[in-house]
Amino acid sequence: ALLGVLVSVSPRDAECEHKAWSLLPGFLSGSEPTTICTALGGPPASQESRGRWVRVLTMASKALEVPLVSLLCGCRGGWENVRLVGPIELSELQQRALATAEALEVAGAEALSPQGLLEATCALLWELWVAAATCPDVTPSRVAVARAWLGKASSEVRQQCLRFCAGQAAEEGHGWWLTSGDGTSIAESISFM
Repeated sequence: ALLGVLVSVSPRDAECEHKAWSLLPGFLSGSEPTTICTALGGPPASQESRGRWVRVLTMASKALEVPLVSLLCGCRGGWENVRLVGPIELSELQQRALATAEALEVAGAEALSPQGLLEATCALLWELWVAAATCPDVTPSRVAVARAWLGKASSEVRQQCLRFCAGQAAEEGHGWWLTSGDGTSIAESISFM
């Protein structure tokens, strides 16, 4: 309930809100990552709620000493749900990518830990890059942390990530495709191959 209150943007007393945020680290440190992810759910659509969601997520990552990538994926039901598969509504892609970009802006490149999470990291980056090419709110500056991380990664990690992205690009149109709000395929989709 505390997480829901903090993420919501309903009006409340400033002192009460400050106290709730100050209690959060203690609450998080005694929680299981799956409990936190289930309570938070996927990223909210509103910018203000999404900012609060990112704040809770990054605090949870630090308090639990769990990679941010793991929590980002956990809030969406597991890393398998991060992969682009089937019809992808453009507004949902933008919402998810903006949350990832904002989380990386707050946490920095070290949040992209490939230790055991390389495929999940690659899936998040691919989603971010697709959104940057198709959604005006996901600007190039928003993906700067991801680009910097990839530039500093070992050649093996870079190659694996690029192979993952090339495989995803090859699946565009039959493995995944962008749709408008009414489910209609966006024919003028950016082609990644």
